[in-house]
Amino acid sequence: MTTTNLKSFQEFVLNRKEHLLKAFFWVVAMLLGTIQAWTYRFSLSSDDAISYLDIGDAYLRGDWDVAINSYWSPFYSWLLGITMAIFNPSPYWEFFVVNLVNLFILLFTLVCFEFLLRQLIRFYQKKVSHQTASGRWLEVPEWSWIVLGYTLFLGASIYWLSVQLDSPDLVTSAFVYLATGLLLRIQTQSQHWVNFILLGVALGFGYLSKSVMFPMAFIFLAVVFFAVGDRRRAVPRILAAFLIFATIATPYIGAISIQKGHLTFSEAGRLNYVWLVNKSVKRYRHWQGEGPGTPEHPTRQIFDNPPVYEFGTPIGGTFPCWQDPTYWYEGLELNFNPKQLIEVIGGNALFYFNLFLGVLIFCYLIFVFIGRGLRASVKKIPENWSVLLPAVAGLGIYMTVIDLTQSFWPTRYIAPFIVLFFAGIFVSVRLLNSRESKRLITSLTLVVLVAVGSNLFDHTSKNVAAMTKERENTQYQIAEGLRELGINPGDKVAYLGTIINNVSWARLARVQVVAEVRYAPTFWNKPPLVRNQIIETIKKKSKAGAIVYRYKGELPDAVPANDWHKIGNTNCQVYFLSK
Repeated sequence: MTTTNLKSFQEFVLNRKEHLLKAFFWVVAMLLGTIQAWTYRFSLSSDDAISYLDIGDAYLRGDWDVAINSYWSPFYSWLLGITMAIFNPSPYWEFFVVNLVNLFILLFTLVCFEFLLRQLIRFYQKKVSHQTASGRWLEVPEWSWIVLGYTLFLGASIYWLSVQLDSPDLVTSAFVYLATGLLLRIQTQSQHWVNFILLGVALGFGYLSKSVMFPMAFIFLAVVFFAVGDRRRAVPRILAAFLIFATIATPYIGAISIQKGHLTFSEAGRLNYVWLVNKSVKRYRHWQGEGPGTPEHPTRQIFDNPPVYEFGTPIGGTFPCWQDPTYWYEGLELNFNPKQLIEVIGGNALFYFNLFLGVLIFCYLIFVFIGRGLRASVKKIPENWSVLLPAVAGLGIYMTVIDLTQSFWPTRYIAPFIVLFFAGIFVSVRLLNSRESKRLITSLTLVVLVAVGSNLFDHTSKNVAAMTKERENTQYQIAEGLRELGINPGDKVAYLGTIINNVSWARLARVQVVAEVRYAPTFWNKPPLVRNQIIETIKKKSKAGAIVYRYKGELPDAVPANDWHKIGNTNCQVYFLSK
């Protein structure tokens, strides 16, 4: 065998091992995702998913008043709506089909991340090639990048995001990975028109998946402009990427701008910012004028103690109160509160440090110090600005518009940007070419694999334990029980309860929740006369045909047995207003 043939054979063996390594991580990712999809097959993670499902249905039937929404981005709704139309699942399996959509998104995210990882490795190898040629510096082997990259991906996509999370954040992460991979490809390999066109497509659909990608699109385009070598040649291509992005984004921007009466790419960021800096404002629903501004059309408060709200018109959907929050909060003024903003930013910075920054700084410094490449590595960090800038921008945007310490599943917002930040930092690593450095690379790779793997194992073991238990489809049982008691699709109901994210049954029953009694314990502590007044008020003001009550633990003693009817074997009672 000649030297050339031997080298080709060695490369074939190495490539085969790397492909097997990637295949292993793909199998693990899809297996963990499937476990999550099956474990949570009968539930939704939040009421957000109900809004996305309703909007998807509205697009398919051409109900533009419900479909066009300036708070919920449309792409995830499109995926849900199309999938529901294709499979037409029964109410029993509807939420499982949602999880199947999430599982498909995970597969798409894997493809996008694989593309990013390949570009990142090539970017790194090009950076270090002239340094390693001298023999002084060591090139981190490709297998280590694969293990570290996919381990971080699993932690971000399975633990920080998750298939059980019924939101567009996972698909947004896919477009972030794809856009970054294209950026690196353009910077280091090819400035072909196709790469710029694909970048515009990724940014356009990224925006349609989540509004944060609108400002991020301009950051990506700016990075491409400054990262390419021949800018004069690249300008027409960057303009093409922008035009593709604008072509995809403009119809949606135009639709919501017409709806709101002013130019806007989303009202979600503004509303979240007002919630952030004005703690006096009642958040998420039932703003009645607290804080700056005057409500133009708030939910109607029809009883004071306990507070009862009616919101059956004019917004449609299963839960109109949360179908379009921007409608109910129109009139809320954006007043800058620097003190409150600084406090939130400080809290978010501490959240970042505890979540990933502390570990990253510690591991990085130990790694490059022991490998005797501290000075060289730190000097190389600014050279990776094309990866770090989008990461820092994404983390910075969320740091200033959302209180992550008080948010539901806060890691879902920032997971892909953390992955980019890790990538940008570790691409700068320079280690002396020594046996100790090789051992250090192997040790660090194993440590990261074990650390992240142990968290994933613990998380998955809990899912498996829950999966192996007999799980009842409680939401379906409530919906079916309501149907058997005479409540039909299209009927209006009121809700009595203190548990947020608890109206999934209404989606399955195809009924509309048009009134809400907050604080069920307060309701039951009132004398029977007051409770009857509340019930009569709901009947008169909301046009609801029944009140549905969900409770935890034992049924309160104050519930009259003759008036309230138990729904099957569930912890749910219904009171008929039309009797």
